[in-house]
Amino acid sequence: MESIVKMGVKTNPRRAGEGSLRTPSEEAPVSREGLSAPAAAREPEAGRKEGGKGAGSGSAAGEGKLSSEKTVPAEIPAEIKRPKSSGRGLSREERADLKKKNRHYSLIAAYAVATIVVSYILVQAAGNIGPLLKVLGRVATTVGMLLSPLFWGFVLAYILLPASGFFEKKLRRLTFFRRKRRDPHGAAVAITCVLAALVVVVILSIVVSSITRSLKIASPAEIVNALRSVAASIKSLQNIITERLAQMNISSNEVKKAVGEIGAKIAQFANGLSSSLTGTLGHIGGFLTNLLFTIIFAIYFMLDARGLRRYWNRVLLAFGGRKARRNFHILAGDADTVFSGYIRGQLIDAFIMAILVSCSLTLIGVRYAVIIGILSGIGNLIPYIGPIVAYGSTIIVCLVCQDLKRLLVAIVVLFVIQTVDGNVINPRLLSSNVDVHPMLVIAALIVGGAFGGIVGMLFAVPVAGFFKIQFEKGIDSLVQKRTGRKPPAKRKKVRKKAQGKA
Repeated sequence: MESIVKMGVKTNPRRAGEGSLRTPSEEAPVSREGLSAPAAAREPEAGRKEGGKGAGSGSAAGEGKLSSEKTVPAEIPAEIKRPKSSGRGLSREERADLKKKNRHYSLIAAYAVATIVVSYILVQAAGNIGPLLKVLGRVATTVGMLLSPLFWGFVLAYILLPASGFFEKKLRRLTFFRRKRRDPHGAAVAITCVLAALVVVVILSIVVSSITRSLKIASPAEIVNALRSVAASIKSLQNIITERLAQMNISSNEVKKAVGEIGAKIAQFANGLSSSLTGTLGHIGGFLTNLLFTIIFAIYFMLDARGLRRYWNRVLLAFGGRKARRNFHILAGDADTVFSGYIRGQLIDAFIMAILVSCSLTLIGVRYAVIIGILSGIGNLIPYIGPIVAYGSTIIVCLVCQDLKRLLVAIVVLFVIQTVDGNVINPRLLSSNVDVHPMLVIAALIVGGAFGGIVGMLFAVPVAGFFKIQFEKGIDSLVQKRTGRKPPAKRKKVRKKAQGKA
């Protein structure tokens, strides 16, 4: 067997039991170019062993051959060489880089397409700006008419929610709701709605009763005498006109033409009056329908307030994340502080002013005192409008009734009431919620009246207060970034904290 091994014959370990042999010709080719990496690595070692055994004399030819074999490098065939990618595709880092590049280029392409589309739309709109504005105005008015009950229902529910919360706290203490573990929210909403309806009914009854007391209803005999006097005056007027026309040498034909023209104008006026009356009736019907839907929406908003809050919190969390939800809660808190404080404070102030003006003018003896008081209270919802309404209506009523003495007394009383309201009542109700400079109030009222009329003037001051708060917060954050220090706290808050500690 040793001789066979020396000749280059190798045994196959798998077929060793069968005694089969494999010759060198059956193996892989033994040329230098076709050697594999392990064979090329083992060949110099085999050469050194054979040289040590067969060439004991140390001939120069054997040494030269051995040295030449050592210096030849072992080359790896091209079929066996592996590429860098190893056939598995790109690595994770390369894939991440490729995704970033794709996102970047796709974002650039989207911006480019959006810019082109917006530019095209603006160019087309600039050419047809007149019809486009008309269409947008019609759409806005239609949408506003459809959504006005929803908006006013939300406002009404927002105003009544504190009363509902107050009654809910009181009802939770009752044993009925404790034992059965029922939620008193629905009962609190029902109580709030009933009380609000009673307040409205009482106010309307007071207004109607005051009007009926102030107006003098004539008796039937007085009405008949008034009609006879009117007929006699018309006859005398006709005789006077005919005499004057005869003196001026005016023919009857011209008089007939003038009478016909006057009659046509009177008929035209009557037709316009009838159409305006029908339009007024239609407006009254639309107003009553909107009022009904407003009340329904307000009740649903009050009943589902908690569910709506949870739902919109989930929506904000799903689409904007926690940061967007936190920022929205901050903005909503600021808006609630301003709007709730202003609207509820103004309503309380208007109620107080209506009572004070009505009682004071009634004691003085001014006619329509209750109506003047209610109008002044409604006007007091808008800054600087309440005093104008109070003074103007009082002056008009006293001048019509020719009661100058009471007019002077009423003006003095109204001056005292408005002074107390402007310096004591109104600041107490609004100082902790809305702090707006008078110049900003006037500017906000002008802008609100220009864009929204009376409704715009009602909400102009709280909107200005909200933007003022956001502007101050932005300034404070910029100061903190520049200086690294927190801005100083306001004096009012410091006083409150000091009082709480004391």
